[in-house]
Amino acid sequence: MRRTSWLGFALLALTALAAPSFTRADGDTPPGRDPKQAIDEAYTAKIRKYTTQPYFSSPLVDYLPASKTVPTPEVVLGDVSGAPGILPYAEDVYKYMRLLEKASPRVKVFSVGTTEEGREMIAVAVSSEANLKNIEQNHQRLAKLADPRTISLDDAEADKLVAASVPVYYITAPSIPRKLARPRHSWRWRIVWRSTKALTSARFATASLP
Repeated sequence: MRRTSWLGFALLALTALAAPSFTRADGDTPPGRDPKQAIDEAYTAKIRKYTTQPYFSSPLVDYLPASKTVPTPEVVLGDVSGAPGILPYAEDVYKYMRLLEKASPRVKVFSVGTTEEGREMIAVAVSSEANLKNIEQNHQRLAKLADPRTISLDDAEADKLVAASVPVYYITAPSIPRKLARPRHSWRWRIVWRSTKALTSARFATASLP
């Protein structure tokens, strides 16, 4: 059986790991937890315990939002993702992704083939309900933008497609020797737990998990 290791579904926060604690010049509030967002106190305590020091993490990922319906990785692993001494099997990861899909309309799991050894590969899309409902139409628009010959290099048509499309952030999480950290960043999709308000300008986040 192949083992793989996963640290935390933090795909939507990767570009803000070193966010400053002050207000930015553009007046936006610096990234961090919404104080009105309830958190899973027990899970969060373990995250902070295993992280050991606050400077190893970020206020974007040093907690887990509380939910009565969305399961945490603990239901599969028996502990939080990234816990010392736990390198889950790929099958455990897939099981958890499918639990998320059943628990939330913001998650869709796709089986995308098999490896050379016959093991399943999946892709996981996380976004708003509206985006997932229209995922195929969005795919078709993005395909046209990717190959402008299909729209006769028409800038006006391209502008229309851009305005109607939702970008896709694609992150792979392969498990290869000496690089266990990357796939471990594939457990906590915070967009799954957060309120609908957080999705007003939602984008797709898609991960492929071999």
